[in-house]
Amino acid sequence: MVKLTIEIPEELAENLKPWSNKLPELLTEIIAKKASSSPKYNQVYEEFIYFLGQKPSYEEIINFKISPESQARIALLLEKNRENSLNLEEQAELAIYEQFENMVILLKAKIIK
Repeated sequence: MVKLTIEIPEELAENLKPWSNKLPELLTEIIAKKASSSPKYNQVYEEFIYFLGQKPSYEEIINFKISPESQARIALLLEKNRENSLNLEEQAELAIYEQFENMVILLKAKIIK
């Protein structure tokens, strides 16, 4: 586990005292909620849902690619990740893209089987 030291207003520190033993869980929950409300999260999943709504063939599903805009965004996030310069929101966004990619890979694998 990593130790994190931050400066916060005294009033906030007082309000956090009762929650001090739960802060890691609370921060994880807040980050997850923030990530799930990300417009990029909605965009990539909306693209796929729209695509599936067109009743594609198995071959079309296997050949599915996200939009050039989403591809460019992922490329940018991956570059920032290589440079270790992603902020928390971008880290969460990249994690969502990774989850999406894993889901699509599994779907394609089931079709190919």
